[in-house]
Amino acid sequence: MITKLNKPLEEVVFGLYGMRSNLIEGCLKKRGLTYIKIEDLNDGSLDEIDFFVETGVYNIIPKECLTKPKLASLGFHETPLPEGKGWAPIRWTIENNKKHLVISLYELNEKLDDGGIVYQVNIPVNKEDYYSTLETKRQDGIKQCFDLFLEELSQGFFVVRPQTGQECFSKRRYKHTSELNTKKTLEDYGMISEYVT
Repeated sequence: MITKLNKPLEEVVFGLYGMRSNLIEGCLKKRGLTYIKIEDLNDGSLDEIDFFVETGVYNIIPKECLTKPKLASLGFHETPLPEGKGWAPIRWTIENNKKHLVISLYELNEKLDDGGIVYQVNIPVNKEDYYSTLETKRQDGIKQCFDLFLEELSQGFFVVRPQTGQECFSKRRYKHTSELNTKKTLEDYGMISEYVT
């Protein structure tokens, strides 16, 4: 679905929410665009924005909040949706021996990681990577993906595409099942053995 902006990008107001919102804040500052940092979903600021964008949120946002922004509510998830919906995308990327960390910018709805795709960016995973390397790649991928979205918006529209492919859900991880030694590479864990760098 193609949605046209009803005003110039310079007049669009973004609402940023979540523990990684500083990443997309930098993208907006670089372009001189207007944004509000949202701390409380019930403070009335959702009524003032055109786009709600979350990154680093670990619960489903209520539908009544998602419908308040004038144009769209968007979120980031680090898998090629609809594959890998749910918890711990980086850890599952490692355990499932994926060759790419995929950053998805998608439209939020009342279901878990279910909305249409706005952009996806593939970030290569190498056997020499550490978990901290993948975290840096996640951050760079979020910024890259959001910059692509802003570039499209500068043309006066954005596109939301249906999710395609096999849907699957990742289980929630707990401390006792998710600990990694941050001094070991993925190859040390035997998780990316067939990768060539």
